[in-house]
Amino acid sequence: MNINEIKTLIKAETKKMVSSLSFLFSIIIGVGLIAINFIQQIYNRSIGMDQVSVFEKCMSIHTDFYAGLIYVWIFPLLVALPYSTSMATDIKSRYYDQLIIRFGRKNYYITKFVLAFSSGALVIFLIQAIDFLLMLTTDKIYYPIPHNLSAAVNPGSFCSVLYYQNPFLFYFIWMIVSAIWGGVTAVACCALGFYIKNTGILLATIMMIFIAEEALSDFISIMINGLSVELGWITLKSADIVSLNPWWSIFGGALILFAGSIVLFIININKEQI
Repeated sequence: MNINEIKTLIKAETKKMVSSLSFLFSIIIGVGLIAINFIQQIYNRSIGMDQVSVFEKCMSIHTDFYAGLIYVWIFPLLVALPYSTSMATDIKSRYYDQLIIRFGRKNYYITKFVLAFSSGALVIFLIQAIDFLLMLTTDKIYYPIPHNLSAAVNPGSFCSVLYYQNPFLFYFIWMIVSAIWGGVTAVACCALGFYIKNTGILLATIMMIFIAEEALSDFISIMINGLSVELGWITLKSADIVSLNPWWSIFGGALILFAGSIVLFIININKEQI
């Protein structure tokens, strides 16, 4: 492993990523969702349906809003579009062979891994940050009120106490958690590129994996104090306050997806060395 070569390759791949249409498309989708959420909150306020707290307006917290619902379901697409399909494209176009000769196989895979994770995490972090800043302009900053039905968070959920004591910190922590999920999801899509070379099919596959896991989670029941723990990846990656999402469920799901991606990378790297 050559650090200088990895830096050179990361710089070149980053330039290629930010100039790609898929990266632009991901940004457009993200900005569109933010705009939809902003317009809906302005409309809700105009008809007297405003929320108690500005923290409930963010689409990553209240996922029953139109923008929030779309956001959680197309999350894999948002994080995969910027860079995760690049390895599949490289292999299909044989550009992969040139990069391997120039930089080495290990340096190439490390670069793909790092950029896939960082691009997915960055996209989600920026979307949440911009969404939150816009929501701050729609109303005064009211802290969530305990026992209010529209603001209640399930006890036992990740950072549930912090939601009432310091909602700014709560939201920031969840921005990081969602960004981690974004990075892990992007890496998983990149790893699937070993097997799926068509970009459209690759994006559809990562979407179907999340949908299938969400459907499967409905048949698995873990109860805490009479409440069912959320196990669906689609919900776990957002701070959905109406779900019971303890820390071990959130990070356990991300770890399973991440570990599976690592296994795919290792299997295919070893296969090429044989």
